[in-house]
Amino acid sequence: MKVQQGPRLVAGIHWVILTAWPIPAWSPRLMAAPNPHAPAIFPADKICLFLDLDGTLIEFGRTPREVRPDPRLVPILRALQIALKGAIALISGRRVEELDQLLNPLRLPAAGIHGLERRDATGRLYRTDRSLTALRSIRPAILEFVSSHIGLLLEDKGDALAVHYRRAPHLKEFVHAEVARLAAPLRPTFTVLA
Repeated sequence: MKVQQGPRLVAGIHWVILTAWPIPAWSPRLMAAPNPHAPAIFPADKICLFLDLDGTLIEFGRTPREVRPDPRLVPILRALQIALKGAIALISGRRVEELDQLLNPLRLPAAGIHGLERRDATGRLYRTDRSLTALRSIRPAILEFVSSHIGLLLEDKGDALAVHYRRAPHLKEFVHAEVARLAAPLRPTFTVLA
């Protein structure tokens, strides 16, 4: 199993993703549909895949809106969905609606905005019911902070704020500290993901 590290999309804080192969090394061998003649490590009825999108199945873009999936991705995910009898789901910092746009026409069970939105296998969408008034109260301060530093980007997801620093990696520690300071009054209702 390969451990990949990359920038996280919420609060600009890094994460660790575990993947079974070094995606996105789009080799035709890796991107082929499952081979029915290959020996199974586990029976398909014992496997459920939870797959991250950005930086794992889709390469990072300069901004979140600039990413485009490889055209082979949707057919491969569909083949996995069939092979695993539906036991596949996406996990993302993006909204579920954005996942659908990126992978159209495929609609998989998903956890969007790091679990604040969830769609089950029947297609039912669940959203948090908590008040977002407190989050709205710090948006201006976060926007001012981001605007005052070249290379930072604020992504307002409605239920969450993401500060991207991929274009200014030298600001990593500063961004972590400042986002934590600005978000401190919102604890424990809101959390900075690290």
